[in-house]
Amino acid sequence: MRVLQIVADGNPGGGTTFVLEMVSSLEDPILITQKESYALEAAGDIPKYGIDFFTSRLDLRISLQLKKVIDKVQPDLIHVHGGRAAFFLSFVPIRCPILFTVHGLHGIHGKVPLSRWGYRRAIKRFQGVVFVSHREEELALKHDLIRGANHCVIPNGIDPQKLPKRRQVREKLLAFVGRVCAEKDPLFLLKVMEILGPKGYHLKVIGGGELEEEMKQSPHVTVTGRLSRLEAMHHFAEVERVLIPSVWEACALLPLEAMALGIPIIASHIPAFEEVLASGPYATLIAQKDPQKWAEAVLAEEDYTQAAKQYFEENYRWERCLNTYRALYEKMSSRSSAESSRHSPS
Repeated sequence: MRVLQIVADGNPGGGTTFVLEMVSSLEDPILITQKESYALEAAGDIPKYGIDFFTSRLDLRISLQLKKVIDKVQPDLIHVHGGRAAFFLSFVPIRCPILFTVHGLHGIHGKVPLSRWGYRRAIKRFQGVVFVSHREEELALKHDLIRGANHCVIPNGIDPQKLPKRRQVREKLLAFVGRVCAEKDPLFLLKVMEILGPKGYHLKVIGGGELEEEMKQSPHVTVTGRLSRLEAMHHFAEVERVLIPSVWEACALLPLEAMALGIPIIASHIPAFEEVLASGPYATLIAQKDPQKWAEAVLAEEDYTQAAKQYFEENYRWERCLNTYRALYEKMSSRSSAESSRHSPS
């Protein structure tokens, strides 16, 4: 089956990481992503096409470019990722089935104008919708985005074979991993490090973004800047524990990576994390943004990594996620073929 994967944001991150895993796992993949992006380069030697998805939120020339590529490659199924790519794809007349993995309702969380309309438009025109957590599915229901749609939840998976081995731990080295932006709230950790820094702790910010210059002002913080996923994971593999102060996340991707590597987790008690972590002693979840409580959690040195790693192995390996998607691809393709036969002249 020729499956075309489309993702607008080709920067390192959750959606891009998922798409790159998918194209490396399928037999006949095709990729459309942001031109001159990390994803386009990292996808390797497969049929791939670069488009500028970021000229404007309403630039329908992007839809025309998508149509041109789709007409050329003639996929059996299209799997589109993220709201921006899905919105532009919704204007393209397409015969094959389309699956939309949301990877987070960013427009809803960020209160972006017209985002609800954009999500509704895309979801109405596609044959299947996947959410990466039950929390995101509930949010879509709350905002009346998926009425009448075929939808389900498929949690992301991690392939531990593609992660580096846990390196010798650097004592008192903490990590923040990901985009250095407001929704992940790295600035909160500056207050935590005011308490922990004088005690010999150091925070390595593994990633880049709009707030990285502010993070660099602390003598207790080092910022790597933007890295590939592999580079980021090599830095991550040596830290003592990870701090995840996110305001919201679509899913618990970073906690899963930490669980796979055996890194202790201290994180915000937000719904997406609770969904994965609250069923057992797998992490320290803190509801309040109280620097003292976070510092005390670091100093307590609680370690649930053995139980967390076992839980990860049983529930969140990449093979499980991939096989669920493969089954969904087959189901959608079979349904589409049956409908085509029913409507074709006898």
